[in-house]
This record gives sequence, C-alpha cells and structure tokens, in this order.
Amino acid sequence: WPEVAAGDNSNTQFALLGLHVARQCGVEVPERIWKASDDHFTKTQQEDGGWGYSGTYRGESYGSMTAAGIASLFIAGNYVFHPVRCGQFEEDRRLAAGLAWIDKYFSVEQNPYVRNGRVSPAAVPAGLWYYRYCLERVGILSGSKYIGKRDWYRLGAVCAVETQQKDGSWGDEAETAFAIL
Repeated sequence: WPEVAAGDNSNTQFALLGLHVARQCGVEVPERIWKASDDHFTKTQQEDGGWGYSGTYRGESYGSMTAAGIASLFIAGNYVFHPVRCGQFEEDRRLAAGLAWIDKYFSVEQNPYVRNGRVSPAAVPAGLWYYRYCLERVGILSGSKYIGKRDWYRLGAVCAVETQQKDGSWGDEAETAFAIL
C-alpha cells in the first residue's frame, strides 16, 4: 500500500475476513499479508479513533468503516504480535481508540457519520445492514458480549425482528443479505 492508503477499507475488510477463514481451514497466508493489513489500518485510522472509506477521507469517520477497521485489526492481530516481553502485551491503542469511537457513537438505528469532530445530523443513509454486520464482526472477533455497556447482539436481534418486512426481506437484496449475516 502507498504511504497514504487510498484503498477501500470496506473491500479490504472482506479480503481479510476471507483470508482469516481460509487460514482457519489450514491455508497458509504469508505473514507479510497480515503485517501489510495491520499497517494499512493503522495508517488509515483517523485522529478521532474512527475510520473513513480510505486514507484519503481525512476527517471523516463512519460507523461501518470504524467497525470494519476494528474487525480488521483484530484479524491481523491474530497473526501479527506486538509482545513487550514473552507472554506480555501492551494494550493496543489503535483498537482502544476504535472501540471508544464505536462506544461513543453506537447505534443500531443509523450508521453514524462524524466529520471534523462533529456528528452529522444525517447519518450515512446507505448500507445500514452492512453497518450492523460490521458491528457484529466486532462483537464476534473481540469475543465481547458488550460494545461499551450495550449488549450488541440483543440490540441487533431486536432490530432485525422489528424491521423485517412482510415479504421476509429487509429492503433490497444487499440489505437483506447483510441482515441475514
């Protein structure tokens, strides 16, 4: 990746999710891939702890991209270790900052959008179920029942039950696919 990573953090997250599952199935993934991914998400993290769609979106953090950044750091962190001494690890400041951002702006009703330190009155309108899926990845990959003090799974499940349409969908095909995930 270039110094200012212009790649798409969303697509990169999906690549990492696929590589992570492949690795769990015994496929060898070169360590340089995990290191490059770890470096990419470090370089694209915003000063507020969140992430935009790429390193070129400075000052813009989205709920979906912040959750994708956190999940990606958890995945890469499984394969890239930063020990202080054998068996001892420092708190990962990047993850702590990302988790603090998600806790501060947590919502299952909207995909939060923060620009230059201010919450946009209109959250990101598209990809609400994608955002909820990214939150689910944070919960699963962190092994935590809570995001902040919120039971993310229960809140997401209630939202899914309450918003499913009579035809069984949650809107268009993409949103329905993410809702099922």
